[in-house]
Amino acid sequence: MDNLLKRKITRVGFLALIGLTFLLLLPKAYAQSATSQQSLTLSPTSNIQSFDKGASSDGTVQIINQGSAAYDFTVYSTPYSVSGEDYQQDFSPIPGAINIASWFNFPSTTYHINPGQTVAVPYTINVPSAVLSGGYYGVIFAEIQNPQVVNGVTIKDRLGSIFYLTVNGPAVNQGSLLSWDAKPFQKPNLTGYVRIANTGTLHFSASVNATVKDMFGFTKLNFSSVKEVLPQTVRRIPIEWNNTPFMGLYKINGSVTYLGKTNILGTKYVIVMSQLARYVIGGVAILLVVILIIHEIAKHRRNKKKKKHGPNKKKKK
Repeated sequence: MDNLLKRKITRVGFLALIGLTFLLLLPKAYAQSATSQQSLTLSPTSNIQSFDKGASSDGTVQIINQGSAAYDFTVYSTPYSVSGEDYQQDFSPIPGAINIASWFNFPSTTYHINPGQTVAVPYTINVPSAVLSGGYYGVIFAEIQNPQVVNGVTIKDRLGSIFYLTVNGPAVNQGSLLSWDAKPFQKPNLTGYVRIANTGTLHFSASVNATVKDMFGFTKLNFSSVKEVLPQTVRRIPIEWNNTPFMGLYKINGSVTYLGKTNILGTKYVIVMSQLARYVIGGVAILLVVILIIHEIAKHRRNKKKKKHGPNKKKKK
């Protein structure tokens, strides 16, 4: 019987060893597969330029292949616009609006790039002389032409560099801070929002800075973000703390700077509590209520019993 038990234990241990070996090798195989895939990186991701009417300018965008597979890619330009306060991007022409994709010219639109190589793609921007002054927005895209097929799914990567162009002349630079909000009760991760309106005719940069401190005054997060706000839009800029602890009380202070002025953000207090923490605290609260009810019921019964039997009297001799 002992020998049979030993054989069973040995067999189970052998199977467990095989399973553990498979799990240890699986991440390595995945990492090797990932490194053999195509990799597309584009720089810079944004470009801010000013032009006189009728002027032109030359520049380059850098395409970097950090993977181990070569590929062909094409470059092209599109207009750029946004919708909603979260800035949902749109690259299609707007009826009646100027399509600045025609302002971009490329000596070549098709390229080949090898692993570890960087390709500089030249372009020229030609601004029409009859265009009105103001802000104009477009994108240069780089798109892989021989896409990968991973698990039967075709992956066709493309990346874009956004161009914020100003045509010099009379313009209105105007904006305002509409609101600053952070809900007092949140689940991880902690998030606040700043809403900024651009009521002018030119884009402007908004710099958001915030500090999150715990209840003891220790700094937990220094947040900084710079976003472009397009004309006649409202942009909601999030202040985010990723990997927030599952429970805590925090204080948020900060400022927003745009168009040469700074607005101080009022202090917000936020209680962060994960769903599990809420369940635990709720369960403890319910348990305390139940204990209190049981205690009151027992107390009521004792008092009732005392009233029924009255005080104890001493027996006469």
